[in-house]
Amino acid sequence: MFLEEKENVLFGKIVSLVKGLDGNPELLEVEMPLKNALTALCEKQPLDASIDEIQSLKEKYLFSCSGCAFPCGKTTDVDINAVTDEKKREELIELFYFFKEHQKSWTMDETVAYLVKNF
Repeated sequence: MFLEEKENVLFGKIVSLVKGLDGNPELLEVEMPLKNALTALCEKQPLDASIDEIQSLKEKYLFSCSGCAFPCGKTTDVDINAVTDEKKREELIELFYFFKEHQKSWTMDETVAYLVKNF
């Protein structure tokens, strides 16, 4: 089982942005675009604009990560479809679908905590 390609790309960028800004006050500045992207992802809306917007936010807020001599991996886009261990990929996909189903009722803090913990 695999995610649709654009779903996988957008989700990967959302996770890396959230992980990169976790605990940073700048996370509040991206809350509305993040909510919009999550809505597009969870409601099966076209994803291209959201992919571009989240990528722009990553470039704006996480610019220093791209040139880091000791990358930690937090800002690398998650790619669930690239996970070669089938069992692990299936677990991540289950977590993804659980997230899609429940995320709208969560606060942004709960959303961030879930993404940071599980991905």
